[in-house]
Amino acid sequence: MFKVYLASKLRNHKILTAIREEWHDIEITSSWMKDHYGQVPDEPAFAKLFWQVDEHDVLRSDVTVVYTQPEDELRGALVEAGIALGSGKPVITVGDGPSLGTWSYHPRVYRVGSWPEAKTLLDMMKKFKDDKENQELWQSMQ
Repeated sequence: MFKVYLASKLRNHKILTAIREEWHDIEITSSWMKDHYGQVPDEPAFAKLFWQVDEHDVLRSDVTVVYTQPEDELRGALVEAGIALGSGKPVITVGDGPSLGTWSYHPRVYRVGSWPEAKTLLDMMKKFKDDKENQELWQSMQ
């Protein structure tokens, strides 16, 4: 199954949870959504452990999706995007905001304005990955 990590501000948890429940054909690897949010305090004493988990989740994903709203100042999601890019994986940004600086024009970053556009792009990427005839296209995205 195609694996996607969802990154954003913690306050966007409900939006990302709705996406996870809607996208049945994609495995959402963001364990923070079910194991961390509301259960583990977002405090320095726990940060090392949840960052190790987040990094593992990003690295086992095919793509990382970063969601931002105009008022969001992303921090952790930017680290997660950096982990994905540093490991040669594509990143999709959904929305627009001040945190989408020049990094979002990296060759492996795909900018879209909405969740339906992100899903269409992910479906195309999934097809390239799964289809032997399109393996070369998938490799060029990484």
